[in-house]
Amino acid sequence: MKCKNLEEIAKDTIGAKLDPASHVTEHLKRIEAVNPAIKALRFVAKEIALKRAAEITTQPKGKLCGAVFSAKDNLNVVGMPGSDGGELGAGGAATTNSLIVQKLLDQGAICIGKGNMPEYGKSASFTDNTIFGRTLNPFDHNRSPGGSTGGDAAAVAAGFADFCIGGDSGGSLRIPANFCGLYAIFPTVGTISEPGGQYIRSSVTRMFGSAGCITRSAKDLALVYEVLAGYNPVDPDSIPRPSSPISLSKKFVFFSELSGVRCDSAIKHELDRTVQALNTLGYQGREECPNPFTQTFEPFVILAGQASLAEEDLIAKARGTPRDPSKESAALKLLRERIATLLPPLTPESLLHYQSEVARLRKEILPLFNEVGFIITPVTATLPLHFDQPPKADGIEVDPHRAHQFARIANVLGLPAVAFPTGFFEGLPVGLQIIGPRFSEFALIDLVREITEHLDQR
Repeated sequence: MKCKNLEEIAKDTIGAKLDPASHVTEHLKRIEAVNPAIKALRFVAKEIALKRAAEITTQPKGKLCGAVFSAKDNLNVVGMPGSDGGELGAGGAATTNSLIVQKLLDQGAICIGKGNMPEYGKSASFTDNTIFGRTLNPFDHNRSPGGSTGGDAAAVAAGFADFCIGGDSGGSLRIPANFCGLYAIFPTVGTISEPGGQYIRSSVTRMFGSAGCITRSAKDLALVYEVLAGYNPVDPDSIPRPSSPISLSKKFVFFSELSGVRCDSAIKHELDRTVQALNTLGYQGREECPNPFTQTFEPFVILAGQASLAEEDLIAKARGTPRDPSKESAALKLLRERIATLLPPLTPESLLHYQSEVARLRKEILPLFNEVGFIITPVTATLPLHFDQPPKADGIEVDPHRAHQFARIANVLGLPAVAFPTGFFEGLPVGLQIIGPRFSEFALIDLVREITEHLDQR
């Protein structure tokens, strides 16, 4: 079933008055009918969800009362198994909840299952692993939902859940949201505390990454982010939000080419249409790719690709659970091969150099926000990827890492970003992202809401 025909799925179900039991039952029916084909959820928590719904019915509570969500497989949910997408990382039922899971439960939400993810979360292109198989895009089963939160994004798009939670250290929330016609937020790192659980996180993942959520509307995105965010004094990576809200000026910049890659013309059309909408709404934009954005590719590849994998391997060995490359997926083997053959050996000097480059770029981008309020870009250069074809933009093959760099500029520069859908091209979702200054999450979501409402009226 194609998601664009799912009119029965309301856009704003979160926060509405719901009958939890019937709401869960309807989602379970849809999961039973569609999940075997697309493999979005690797575990369905039928009994847990129904029991939870019955409890909430008798004692309703919270901002998310009765809303259904899925959790990325590397997040702990009591009573549910988890994994990092790898065979050696698969574990039994969790006995404690991840902090962000607990926050949602405290507000009356119901977890209906765990989303599939690529091995170690190391793919933004596909959600595919040797244990639970390949997740398909609900809009076109020949295409990918993206990664690494691809299973959960597909679950939300297919009507299995009202929203989902996961992490984004290189587009892992925004790319799947973009490929599945959804909304996602990569917030200022530290505004959502997730101290970590049983699955390995490198220092680079913590530097570039944050927990976040994917929803079906901007309204829902603001509500779930509000629940997830908050200062945690026992988490050294947690930071408090400013007491005064951040506002955005009416000036902005936009671009459609990065790292030598131009986005597909279907995405460029939506970018132009969005810029025109902003002009109509009284904003002033200019086409420009700020210099720090153009310098983010190499630091990301070295740190998030080469260094993080090496660090994770060392941590796994120190824990007594060394990784066995012979048992890893073909995608992971290819990644290791590309790192070994295409990149120079990692040295202390190169590691320090690229870490200092990230610090320099983050400092250099700050003055831009004295001139403009936000930046609009594609999320990726391509439409949802075919499983049996290399990534292409307008029929021209592109390197997937360069294609996805549009999303990763926010991670490298430490800037919040919101991905949002703008339309369809030949039945496939098309969308963009807005990047803003630190702590501007709510202002960005309000702006996305203004844009999408205007686009819907045209």
